[in-house]
Amino acid sequence: MARSIDPTLHQCDDFYQFVCFGWMKEHPISEYDVAMMVEKLKESFLEMLSEETWIDEKTKEQAREKALAMRQFVGYNPDIFNQTAISIKYSTLDIPQNLSSWEVDVRVGKWLADNAYQTLFEKNVLGDFEFLASNVNAYYLSTQNTIAIPVGILQSPFFNATQSIAQNYGAIGTIIGHEITHGFDNSGAQYDMDGNLRNWWDKTTFSNFQTKTQCFVDQYGSQRVENLTLKVNGNMTLGENIADNGGFRAALKAFQKLLRTNQGGSRSSAPELQKYTPLQIFFMSYAYNWCAISRPSYLLDSVPEDSHSPNRIRVNTVISNQPEFEQLFNCPKNSKMLDNPKCTLW
Repeated sequence: MARSIDPTLHQCDDFYQFVCFGWMKEHPISEYDVAMMVEKLKESFLEMLSEETWIDEKTKEQAREKALAMRQFVGYNPDIFNQTAISIKYSTLDIPQNLSSWEVDVRVGKWLADNAYQTLFEKNVLGDFEFLASNVNAYYLSTQNTIAIPVGILQSPFFNATQSIAQNYGAIGTIIGHEITHGFDNSGAQYDMDGNLRNWWDKTTFSNFQTKTQCFVDQYGSQRVENLTLKVNGNMTLGENIADNGGFRAALKAFQKLLRTNQGGSRSSAPELQKYTPLQIFFMSYAYNWCAISRPSYLLDSVPEDSHSPNRIRVNTVISNQPEFEQLFNCPKNSKMLDNPKCTLW
């Protein structure tokens, strides 16, 4: 198959991504710190859940069971090292050596489509979760109740084993929290602990859920994109906004717990950050995640279609929703960042 494919194509991305990352066996990553962070973030989310008063006990227990059952892949899917699993997966894919690259493309595409179609008639199987390990991204899959933190995102500025704990928790920590919270946003909340589409919510509790999520719809929907007349679509971005806010809270809570037990480290070793406290660095590290400059033309095209809020709004709204922000940065009472009514779900 490799001989048949045009070398200019992204072979690992487009064709046999499941087997392309065998090089990790010879070049292992240090994912232990991140895996431990995932566990601490889950503990933090469970604590947040237990403190919520708008959820009835039965629904709260089912949410707790779902969070505990949530699986995670850090770096890669370990099946990439399982030769038997790889052989089984590709056993029905036949690629004769005399095919052109276009013919290989068509055949692989059909094979993928046939496999996807076949799953419509099969029971949902937990563990059948593929993701591209090189992607600088992270995922939550509702039908698997599983999060994935690819090796591609385990690099600066999101994660670096040599930088301060405050920086790592503010960066990759909030991203991990974001993915965990997706299991309990307006979409993920419709799936149970086994990834089945099922209503497990008490009627009154779900009404409370809708009231609290409407706060985010209104809050984000009222914000105008900088230098444009365009406003954010609060409904379309709701799931990502819930995940951003809940993920930030979970990471902050986990980091505060580390500070209380003297595990959070001192001020950053970076000279330019010496004047800031660990909590201030946590907030700044989160903002640095989404630091970007976007052309107005790009925003005009992307905002109406993107399920994420624009970066500036994504950062400022999440931070302004945190009660700790005003005190940490000594914000004046008339500060623009304090204008919006605060929204919270988790």
